[in-house]
Formats: sequence, structure tokens, C-alpha cells
Amino acid sequence: MVLEALIAAGDMPVTVGVFIRPGDPPAPLPNTMGRRNRCFEYDAVGDAYVRFLVDELLPFVAREFDLKLSDSGNDRCIAGGSSGGIAVFNAAWQRPDAFSRVYANSGSFVAFRGGHEFPTLIRKFEARPLRAYLTTGMHDMENCAGDWYLLDQEMDKALKCSGYDYFFRALDGPHVAGWNEFFPVAMRFLWQGWPEPVKAGSSAPRVQEVLVPGAGWTLAGEGFRDARGPANNAQGEVFFADPAANKIHRIGLDGKVRVFVEEAGEANALSVGPQGELYAVSQTTGKLTSYTREGWEHTEVEVRGTSPAGVQQT
Repeated sequence: MVLEALIAAGDMPVTVGVFIRPGDPPAPLPNTMGRRNRCFEYDAVGDAYVRFLVDELLPFVAREFDLKLSDSGNDRCIAGGSSGGIAVFNAAWQRPDAFSRVYANSGSFVAFRGGHEFPTLIRKFEARPLRAYLTTGMHDMENCAGDWYLLDQEMDKALKCSGYDYFFRALDGPHVAGWNEFFPVAMRFLWQGWPEPVKAGSSAPRVQEVLVPGAGWTLAGEGFRDARGPANNAQGEVFFADPAANKIHRIGLDGKVRVFVEEAGEANALSVGPQGELYAVSQTTGKLTSYTREGWEHTEVEVRGTSPAGVQQT
């Protein structure tokens, strides 16, 4: 009824509601209880849940009911409360191309499966093109995983710091207070201006220091088995390690990627020294090697411990 009223009033586009419950693996033995899978699916910070939605669930719904669903994130809104609150925000964070509008109630941005790191991630990463409406209860839950009200306020401050298009509402109530009452308000906010696409925020000040204003991202290279430990020198060249292929690559000033070291000693992390030398360390061999800008091997040390006595130079 609420969706129908909002659609009829023109407050949101024609929308198909897909309502999901978490999986429950069956009991392994007779007369035993099954295992709740909710925490694994909803609280984990990663792309597994959004991949399930985009690659499996929504295509299944479209086939089952013969629907032509939009695959644009600008045409989708995702909503949830508690662990569902962090799940929906995380889905949009991981894949704003799939979901760009989020309604989260008392999101579990606490230390269940890394959710307490979200405020920091929002401040550190370039802002995504998503719009969010967040609510929380001022008498929300508090347990060993954290304080829901406190962490939701951290989310509010982080989103503000990074210039997101969002609204945060603290309510005088318990966990997921007001989720139903404020649903119409949230939908009007989230869908305002549609079909104009949701734009990314300005990003946090420190992120702005390393981004070129108005410039987008371009693909530097692809087809590598791995890409780790990127480091750049004063000239603007970028180096990265491909430990699986045992190589170090360099992105030159012309934007092209070339092999810098053919046999890199299984290097997995890089850093540039004060004289422009490149340092490569291998977690597998425990060796640290430095290279000149021309790629000549300069010196090698073996790290055997954490004290100075555990370092030998060869």
C-alpha cells in the first residue's frame, strides 16, 4: 500500500519490491537446530552479498515472473534495518552501479564482521555516487560488538566529511525505531530528481589532495595475475608487484605498463627511498632488495627477526 501510494503520487517511479530473508542452513543431525546464516550474509564487509543479489537473485526474479527489470543502480533502491541496515549500505558501497539509493535503519556498523570500520573507510575512499537516508534510535542496542547509536552517529559524521548526499535522523526510541513511519519520507528524499543520476560527493579533504579535480579514472593495464604494493617516485612513475608471476611492473610517464624486474624474488610490497631507489620485500623469502631507477639490483638484506641483530646484508 505504501509503495503504491508513493508511486501514484509521483514521489517515486514504478517499482517492483523484492523482499529477502537470510538463508538458514538445515540442521546437520536429527533433533538438532539449524544454523542462522544472517550474520555471515549481512554483517560481513565485502561484495559477496551484492554479488548474490545482482548475479543470482534479481535475474531469478526477472525470469520467474517474466519481468523486465532495470539493471541500472540509478533505478534501484535498497533498504534494511539492523544487520540489514549495514547489508544494504555495504551493497551500495561495493556496487553503486547496482544500487545508488539506500534506506538504512539502525545499521549494525559495529564489530561483528568489520562493520565498525565503515566510518573510517568512508573518510579514506573517494566518495561513491550514492544517496542515503539513515535513521537510528537514541536508545539503540549496546553490547560486546559496540554501541549502535554511537556508531551510527560516526556514520553521520563520516558521510558529512566526505560530502555525501544523505540525511541522518536520530529518533527518541529503541533499535530500528521509526523504520516504518519514516519510509515514505525516506523514499521521497532518495528518489528526488529521478531520473537524473545520483552524483558522487566531494570526498574527504585528504582524499581531495590526491585526486585530480574533475578527472575520472582510466584503466592503466589489465591481465596481471596480481597487483600489490603500489609505490611512486618523484618523477611520477608507478611501480607494482605481481608476486604470482614473480615480476615487478612500472607504469611509465607515457602511461604504458612495462616489466621492470623479470625475476623479482617473489616481491609482494614496494616502497621508494629518498634517492629514488625502489625497495621490494618478499614475505615468502624474507628478503629486501633495492633497485636503481634503471632496474639494476643494488643490495639485498635478509630479515630474520624483529631486532637489529636479526638483519643480515649480503
